[in-house]
Amino acid sequence: LIPDGYHALAPGKLAAVVTYVQMTARPSWIDDAHPGALTPMDTSDLTAYRAFFRKIGENWLWFSRLRTPDADLRDRLAREDHADADANADTDHELGDLGGTPGAASLSCADWAVKVKRLGRLMGDRAKGPTPDFADVAYGQPALEKLDVFVPKGRTPNQPATPAPIIVMVHGGGWCVGDKGMAGVVTHKAERWTPKGFVFISVNYPMVSEGSNANAQAGSVARAVAFIQANAKTWGGDGSKVVLMGHSAGAHLVSLVNASQALQKASGMKPVLGTVSLDAGAIDVVKQMPNVYPFLKGRYLEAFGATEPEWIAASPFHQLAKGASPWLGVCS
Repeated sequence: LIPDGYHALAPGKLAAVVTYVQMTARPSWIDDAHPGALTPMDTSDLTAYRAFFRKIGENWLWFSRLRTPDADLRDRLAREDHADADANADTDHELGDLGGTPGAASLSCADWAVKVKRLGRLMGDRAKGPTPDFADVAYGQPALEKLDVFVPKGRTPNQPATPAPIIVMVHGGGWCVGDKGMAGVVTHKAERWTPKGFVFISVNYPMVSEGSNANAQAGSVARAVAFIQANAKTWGGDGSKVVLMGHSAGAHLVSLVNASQALQKASGMKPVLGTVSLDAGAIDVVKQMPNVYPFLKGRYLEAFGATEPEWIAASPFHQLAKGASPWLGVCS
């Protein structure tokens, strides 16, 4: 069944077309007798099906207005930034980790942080993950050196039957933004692992705009791990059974901490069971820096510096030493 007008549909909209058919409903413009309402479609009536698809082709502008909440948020943010054409160039990726698109203007970490914080206000509670069992536990003096702890389900804190293994999650955000409590960072992971008997811990660390470059951030993460290992019993955990996990910039940081004996020694951190790197923002920094997208160049320079010795110091590939724990790299 190839109805007239089908050629007018873009491939990206086909899922929405199928959704309408599965709902056995049709837009009001198919039934002139019921304007402004959706009316049932007789699925045995092939004539109606053909009319439905034909009308979609003829009313493409109406159909293209089907939107997602995130798209609406991006539009609202774009309208607020209407006076800044360069900033508007990457509004389609406001919910991304690094933000921006090839060809867009380069944003500083400070500028990117302003945009992300504004988006967070627009999203409200939708941006927040579940409430942790232990919130904002300080592992250092800086305001952002804090962590949230989710204990295994069905266990009583401080009185575990058996000390539980621990997953330590480090959020992404291009070394500039992000938060341990974001829904995308913690919700699905806590829901999956705590019922399986794991302690799940999400870590914050100082941003570039607070004066911490990538190497300093890795130092914060290493100190967080050392603190967790020393205090694991408080949450029913086993400090000798820690797995690191990070996404994007956070994946770079956990990879660097896993690779660098110097960072581990300086923080008092003991070796972990392994490290999971999810879409790392950088692994071979020396190779990557000359090839960074122009719209990210400024932020990478803020995070890694402009000289090769700085890049080597912050490069997991170059810091990898004998004795590093197993490392799983995921590129999705």
